[in-house]
Amino acid sequence: MAARCFCPSQSLVLGGGLRTTLVHTPDDSHAAVLLRVAAGSHDEPRAFPGLAHFLEHLLFLGGRRFVGEQRLMPFVQACGGRLNASTGARSTEFFFELPAARLAEGLARLQDMLLHPALEESIQLREREVLEAEFRARAADLDTLAEAALAWAVADGHPLRDFHAGNRASLAVEQAAFRHALAAFHQRHYRRGACSLVLLGPQPLAELQSLAAQLARSLPAGAPPRRGAPPELLPLRSTSLAMHLAAGLPRLWLGFVLDGQAHLEPAVGLLDWLLGDESPGSLLARLGELGLVDGLRLRLPYQHAGQGLLVLDFSLVDAGAETRALVEAALFDWLGWLLGTADWNVLLADYAAHLRRHLAGLAPLERAREWPRARGPEVEAVRALLAQLQPQRLIRLCGAEELRGAPRLAAGFTVELAEESAQPLPSRRPDWRFGVTARAGQPLLPPAGAAVELPRLSGPEEYGALFLRWRPADRAPFPALQWLLRPLAGLARKQEVELRFARLGGDWQLSLQGAGAPLPALLGEVIAALREPSAEVCAQGRRLAQAELRRQAAELPILRLLGLLPEYLAMGELPSEPAEAVSPERIRAGWAESHWDGLLLGLGAEQRVEVGQWLSALPGTPCPDGLPLPALAEGRYRRDLPMGGEQAVLLFLPLADRSARGEAAARLLARCLEEPFYRRLRSELQLGYAVFSGFRQVAGWPGLLFAVQSPWASLEQLVGHIETFLHEVRLPQGEALEALRQALPAALEVPARLAERAAQAWQLHLAGRPLDWPERLRAALAELHHADLRAVHQALLSQAGGRWLLTAV
Repeated sequence: MAARCFCPSQSLVLGGGLRTTLVHTPDDSHAAVLLRVAAGSHDEPRAFPGLAHFLEHLLFLGGRRFVGEQRLMPFVQACGGRLNASTGARSTEFFFELPAARLAEGLARLQDMLLHPALEESIQLREREVLEAEFRARAADLDTLAEAALAWAVADGHPLRDFHAGNRASLAVEQAAFRHALAAFHQRHYRRGACSLVLLGPQPLAELQSLAAQLARSLPAGAPPRRGAPPELLPLRSTSLAMHLAAGLPRLWLGFVLDGQAHLEPAVGLLDWLLGDESPGSLLARLGELGLVDGLRLRLPYQHAGQGLLVLDFSLVDAGAETRALVEAALFDWLGWLLGTADWNVLLADYAAHLRRHLAGLAPLERAREWPRARGPEVEAVRALLAQLQPQRLIRLCGAEELRGAPRLAAGFTVELAEESAQPLPSRRPDWRFGVTARAGQPLLPPAGAAVELPRLSGPEEYGALFLRWRPADRAPFPALQWLLRPLAGLARKQEVELRFARLGGDWQLSLQGAGAPLPALLGEVIAALREPSAEVCAQGRRLAQAELRRQAAELPILRLLGLLPEYLAMGELPSEPAEAVSPERIRAGWAESHWDGLLLGLGAEQRVEVGQWLSALPGTPCPDGLPLPALAEGRYRRDLPMGGEQAVLLFLPLADRSARGEAAARLLARCLEEPFYRRLRSELQLGYAVFSGFRQVAGWPGLLFAVQSPWASLEQLVGHIETFLHEVRLPQGEALEALRQALPAALEVPARLAERAAQAWQLHLAGRPLDWPERLRAALAELHHADLRAVHQALLSQAGGRWLLTAV
């Protein structure tokens, strides 16, 4: 059953070969582009691993008509847009988002770079160092290592077993044979018939087609080269492996090798949706109730010509053999139920509705990327997939700190692996069920009495967005409460409402967004659960907190620093392991001393009254005027955190002048610095792969953020490079500055999509800003002079608003 889309779209072939999908999104202010080339790492010459990935990088550095700061990457960054690319096994994707009025300019630059990659040896030598840094970062990435270990287990001769990431040793830039192979690969594969395009924006379909046709005409004619059938994935070299982890939670990866699968991605999409269900009776909920699993992800890291490697990634409570066997048994019981008992008419109809809602809620870039994959599957394709999810096609991989093995080279990465004997599968046969839409028993009734009113934005009655924030007196119960709400989040999702409970610096945030009719009753369920948590849930709290710290320990250093920054700013301290378990009594006592505020968007009059009645029972003391933003201490602060691995630096400079004019100048300065910072630290100094900067609001505090992770520079060198850049950068003037200023207002507009509009309003509330703040910023931006830019730059250099530095050593 195909999911009908809410947006007018059209599929056609342009220029005699470019397969094109046009999507008209009238409510968007931005447009998005996805170009997919049917060539990837498995198509490259075996003598030069990483060549396809390297070419992807060189294309962004190339171009003849648009060079320097006019190339696609700096152009999109200057517009306040986003862009990236990825190289897969058999395809390479380029994608970007920018203001809709600049779409034609972006496509012209995409065309220019696709035709003329940077082939100069000096540029290639510099970019090779970037790939070397990326390779080193990936060598510590757990997902990369797990996929490499699974690839090690497939049949000899399959390209999955080969190294494809590319590094300094494999990219022989100095050799004429390599340069010839690089040029030949580009000429052979980057042709009109090997490309597909998704063009998404508010322009009419006829205008989008005209833009796409211009791109099609510019690409060289020709079909993709013929490919032979890939080697077989079976027989497996090994079926059960153990991998040592340097840090992190114990994990169980179950990798299924697939073949003969038509329309694989849509079927996997449905399976991913079902596996992500946390409502009562689901696989994930049952595994949690049994104390086996804390989380589950599904990935499809490889697929081509009907083949696939489908990976289920379980975060385990412990790495014991019995736990692993029970998880595997539960999975196969559930899959058997799904294949033989599930009501497919109901499941496919529900999934089609989910796809429509999911696409509607995505930003243009994500929507364009998912569009080719976001069609509902046919039931035959799903049944064919489930039929192959059998033990004889399974590679078991367990990872934990206590497991040991021998170093092995897997897909070019060193992993510590040992082979294990498979465990027998006990049968549990739980009562799997789906379609649950409400808690059993009588619905809860809102308390009688005076309703609590929140600040509210108008919106359609059929939609609602409710944001609540607590400033808790006791932060220790958070993990237990987050766990408590997971089944309710699953129930909410079945009723078209997204429920989230997350940390926000030193605060807690609850959000309910989606269909308006069920939202008040769901809020009542949440309040009842929060007020009276069970002792069983509380008993999980300390273990969950410990598990979260272990999970964070496995992340890349720069990502860990980004996650820690909000709490560091809010409390001047970092999360630590709880000293003792929480109890229902302790949670009730903590609620009594907590304070809360919130914001509401949309809903009809009847639903608003019911929400207000429920809010009168919300734990904690309401603050009608909003919780004040905690004072941010002035001065210079630095925390060096031992993390192992690469060095990383995160520098946050809060604004000293928080007026509309001061923030507008800071946003403009951040836009002026973004591309030069990236070019200087990543391309010229070659410090590492992860380099970025920009204007950020962190837990309510606006400021400028600078980040870099490096495999070879010391911390002091990284800090010195950032400070040298800030002191020596030349601010743009004249037309260059005016172009950057003209691009900024688009980022300050009130979004048309309700979810984005609600998120923007909530961020303003968190920062203590009035709802018309974007309008004030646009007015201030129009009046800025170069002197304002210099003034905010000087304030930045003097660190007038403070200086917060987090480092990973």
